[in-house]
Amino acid sequence: MGKIEKCNAFADLLKSFNINFERHNEYHIQVQRIHNFYPSSNTYYNSETNCKGSIPEFKDSNSFLDFLGSNTKPLEADNNIPAFATSCYCGEGFGNEWQEGMSLRDYFAAKAMQYYIPDYEIDFETVAKESYLMADAMLKERSK
Repeated sequence: MGKIEKCNAFADLLKSFNINFERHNEYHIQVQRIHNFYPSSNTYYNSETNCKGSIPEFKDSNSFLDFLGSNTKPLEADNNIPAFATSCYCGEGFGNEWQEGMSLRDYFAAKAMQYYIPDYEIDFETVAKESYLMADAMLKERSK
């Protein structure tokens, strides 16, 4: 199998797992902007942790997600921190108070919501409920 065919096969595998990815060229596939896969040379590079290695064989989406999780830096244990660590003064007409931004829970829910957007059969209330359920599960897992 040639280099381009190996990359195509890996892209097809990710599609079958319903994994979102970016393909930067015929040799490079990126997941979550930090997980870089080069199937033609069977190499992996994490741009956040500088971890390098070979691409394992993934039998299903769970094994792929486990791999991503084991190659990601854990976040801080405080789940109540703002998603964006900046403050701003809203000024006249905006309540004259400091705003800390959205909570980490809201941020996770907004990210989880993107999973449901392609499903046009689902109503908005269900999307909101499921997104916050997923955010709560992420916060619970994060605190372990």
